[in-house]
Amino acid sequence: MAGFRYYEGAVSLPGIPAGTAFQPVPEPSNAFDPRAVRLEFQGQLVGYLRKVVSDGALRAREAGLELACTLARATTGAGPDDVVVEVRFL
Repeated sequence: MAGFRYYEGAVSLPGIPAGTAFQPVPEPSNAFDPRAVRLEFQGQLVGYLRKVVSDGALRAREAGLELACTLARATTGAGPDDVVVEVRFL
């Protein structure tokens, strides 16, 4: 997950168990990346899919597949590999 330390993810993630679902929300108005996919938990932005994943996820969604995003692992650091999100196509 990208950007989690800048949003509610930094506060929320320590209490969220692995397997928790995040709502993927395309964000075409994102000034940095119009192909960005934000991840929400209980209506709060917690971070974004990494760019290397988001474009393919959006292409799959545009092809009619549904995205399912779940928390695979969260550790206490703030590095890019400290929060891992599993993305499945249904």
